[in-house]
Amino acid sequence: MAALVERQIQSERVLTVNGLTLVASKTCSGTWHQVSGDRCDCKGFEHRGTCRHLAVALEAQQPERPVCTKCGRQVNRLFAGQCAICRSSLD
Repeated sequence: MAALVERQIQSERVLTVNGLTLVASKTCSGTWHQVSGDRCDCKGFEHRGTCRHLAVALEAQQPERPVCTKCGRQVNRLFAGQCAICRSSLD
């Protein structure tokens, strides 16, 4: 059985399972928009060819960055082993 993963990205709720990405609608409570590849099933995408759901889903496909236990900020991988903000060790 595949794991259902929920993430919070840019104040958006995102669910992923088996390569499927769902992004919660802000205009219709309880509704989720399905993003597949470079397409979304929302009306905004239908009219403009792009939407915020697509941008959030693309970000959700990126690996999560570690969080510094001292300052609580996400750590940029370029500073491996050390928080770029407070210089605390992540080991």
